[in-house]
Parts: sequence; structure tokens; C-alpha cells
Amino acid sequence: MTERAGRRAESAAGRAFALLWGATLVLMGAWGWTAPLVAIYLHEVGLGLGAIGAIQAVTGIVAFLSQPWVGRLWDRWPRRRLLLIGAVAASAPVHAAVPLSRHPLALGTLVAATGVLTSVYTTLMFAAASSLAPAERSGRAFSAYRISGSIGWVLTSLSLGWVLGSIGVPGAYLLSAAAHAATALALWRWLPDAGLAPSRTAGGAQPAAGHVGPAGVLRMADVTLFLLGAALVTLSMQMGSLYFPLYARVHLGTPDALFGVLMALP
Repeated sequence: MTERAGRRAESAAGRAFALLWGATLVLMGAWGWTAPLVAIYLHEVGLGLGAIGAIQAVTGIVAFLSQPWVGRLWDRWPRRRLLLIGAVAASAPVHAAVPLSRHPLALGTLVAATGVLTSVYTTLMFAAASSLAPAERSGRAFSAYRISGSIGWVLTSLSLGWVLGSIGVPGAYLLSAAAHAATALALWRWLPDAGLAPSRTAGGAQPAAGHVGPAGVLRMADVTLFLLGAALVTLSMQMGSLYFPLYARVHLGTPDALFGVLMALP
């Protein structure tokens, strides 16, 4: 009986993992429709480079500050499924509202909100996928899961030529809104609560003071150095992802099809 229950639990976890894999492919694909066009759209409504950079900076700061809170909520809240679905569902109306706004302040707020929500549900989905894999296969499972987002980004970025030529930047945001709404409905219908509930550490053991991770593998100095390095890498990536599409599209006049190919390469 116990063995049969174990098989059922493993099968349910496998289905949930597959659903998260597909959901991440769709959501990162939706990101591939909008992320390369953010700076272009803000430029089209009359914002300067300084204002565009400020909007992205606010987005990054809010997303950064929200991560500890999101992680703590994921660890402690028993209804993790609702938390994940809520973050994805909230993104749909925000994306749909972006092309309807032309006021710089309102538009900047909406763009920042899309970035923060994307950061939140991406963190939650990564945590959910990690919790479903057995410990002995966690590395392979996470690698298999993580590649879904890259596939989604490449596929939709390649379609940017068609998107820009037929429905433009507003249409890309509406497509993204539809993708978020459909994904939220799919998660609501098929993602089970089983396997996503918070686990309790036996005996409530805590890492030693000044250390992070199992058995105090990492010192705080190591973590601090890692975060500084990650910050520098993120800075360089954000500068390229924010301003390169604007440079290619506006200053070089890159054709639609070639623009999509360039956005898919990273």
C-alpha cells in the first residue's frame, strides 16, 4: 500500500513538473514578445533615455526588495498553488493595460509592474519546480526545467518580425496578456497542491550562525562576494537588454525579421 501511494505521489509530481515546464515555456515566450520592446515603446511615447533608465532602475529595485518577502511567503504559506497562480494572473491585466496608456507616469508604472510581477512568478515557479524533484535528481531536473524558458524566449523572439510588422508593440503586449491569462487558467485547472506544501525540517535544525545552506557550507563572506559578482553581471546584462533593442531598431533601422533574429541570439 505504501509503495502504491509512493508511485501515485511520484506520478503526480511528474505531471506537475511537466505542467510547470510548459507554463514556463509560455510565460518566458510572452516575455520574449515584450522585453525587447520595452525601451522602444517608451521611446515612441516620448520618454528620454534617462527616464527609460529610471523606470528600469525602479523595476529592478522593487523586484530586488520583494524577493526575500516572496521567498519567506513561499516557505511559510500553506497555499503555495494560489500564490503562484495569483502572481501569473495579475500579470495579464497589467500587460493588457500597457498599450492603452500614453501618459509617461502611468506607462512607467505599468512597465515597472510587469517587471516586478515577472520577477515574482519566475521565483515562485523555480521554487515549485525545485520542490517537485527528488534530491538525488534535483540538478538534472532543474536543468531540464530551466531550459524551457530559453526555448520559449527564442521561439517568440524569432516571431518578433511578424509581430512588429502586423500588430506592432501594442499587439505584442496584448499577446503577452493572453498568454498570462491562459497559463493562469491552466495552472488553476491542472496544478495540484500535492508536492507544493511547505516541508518541515526534522527537529527544526538551523544552520550555524554566520553560515548559509546545509551543514554551514557557505559563509556570509562567500555569499556577499557572490552577490556582488551577480550584481555586476546583472548590470551588464540589463544595459545590453535595455538599450541594444532601442539602438538596433531606432538608430540602425533594423528590419522587422532581422530584429527578431537579433533578439533571439542572446
